[in-house]
Amino acid sequence: MKKIRIQKFSMKHLFSNNKFLFVISILIAIVLWMVFVLNSKNEVPQTINNVPIHIDTSGLSSHLSIIEGAEQTANVTISGKRLAVSQITKDDIQLTAEINAGYVTGAGTLPFNINAKIVSNKSGLDDVRIIEIDPKTIQITFDTFTSKEIPIQIDDSNISASDGYIKMGTLSDIENVVVSGPSAVLDRIDSAVATIDGSKQLSASESFIVAIKLYSKDGSEINAEQENIELNYKETRATVNIYKRAELTLNVGFTNQPTEYLEQDIGYTITHRYIEVAAPEDKLNETEFTIGTIDFRDIAPGSTFTFPVELPEGYTNIDNITEVTVTPDTEGLVTKQLDVRTFNVINVPSNKIVTVSSRQIADVIVVGDPNMLTDLTSDDLYAEISWNNISGSTGEVVVPVRIRIKQISNCWVYGKYEVSVKITDNIAVSSVT
Repeated sequence: MKKIRIQKFSMKHLFSNNKFLFVISILIAIVLWMVFVLNSKNEVPQTINNVPIHIDTSGLSSHLSIIEGAEQTANVTISGKRLAVSQITKDDIQLTAEINAGYVTGAGTLPFNINAKIVSNKSGLDDVRIIEIDPKTIQITFDTFTSKEIPIQIDDSNISASDGYIKMGTLSDIENVVVSGPSAVLDRIDSAVATIDGSKQLSASESFIVAIKLYSKDGSEINAEQENIELNYKETRATVNIYKRAELTLNVGFTNQPTEYLEQDIGYTITHRYIEVAAPEDKLNETEFTIGTIDFRDIAPGSTFTFPVELPEGYTNIDNITEVTVTPDTEGLVTKQLDVRTFNVINVPSNKIVTVSSRQIADVIVVGDPNMLTDLTSDDLYAEISWNNISGSTGEVVVPVRIRIKQISNCWVYGKYEVSVKITDNIAVSSVT
């Protein structure tokens, strides 16, 4: 068997290796350099950039606030032994701008000196000195901090209604926004606007969450964050109301009409028979609407009546027609005046007696066809008095009457009439009771 020869380690052999000697020389040189540098008594400078400046506001009046310059930095140059200087960071340096009491008296921009010191607890920093601050002074702007209330405007110009629908305005959940900040900035604020972004066509009402933005008089936006402005609401819910369009037929009703006109209307003209309206689609269930009632006792040849257009709840009058005039068809009709001397009292309780004090009702006006009125006499008329229209238990009172025409169905009495009646107790009935 062959014997394996093991070569013994030899320092002499190692130090005879040029590569090894080269590496050892470099390492020794580095160590010697570090020892020399760290133990050198010469000071070296070093600049620490962007050190935060603390603003001491303890001397600032309570009605003033910093609106610009509260967050600033400076570059600090220090000097000391290299080892000590190398340990310093921006956290080891404290920069302060102190606002002394009485120095700031009102709104404006003022300069302040920067005080600097090393506040580190690290060891070996006793000889480290601050030799320069850049900048040496800073500018700070002050103003009074106030607030004001501004109405919110909704800009819905990007929203339109589909065919057959109409946009009926947009409502905001919040009417006003309270804006707080420097008075100089608040003086520039002219409006608070919530704009619905994105073009959209709607066939039903819809709500949007919209940011509130501030604008000056010239229309430029005021950045609330940059201007140190606070809003009690940053957004609002804007609801765009979309209504269905429709045409509504306007009618009138009649009361106290003669028998013939119970079966067939007298006929009439109206200045606006049809009007365009809008309403939520689920409420738009009416195609005709009665705007008022005409009493036949108020109709004479040529009479006209004016009614306000008051639509059902939830309807909007797109045409903005506020009133209409109604003219009953009385063409060819005439009037005749007759005296009424016959009275008929109805519905009187058994324990009462009603006696008509008036002898007649003079000049009662009857309206009708001239052929029918030619032979009409006072005997064809009578006044009906109902206990239901009598107020009072005894004594003499004036009560309304209804004039009726015998055996004629297409004529009527124009006007309202009254008579005097005397009410007494029925002694016969009372004694029996």
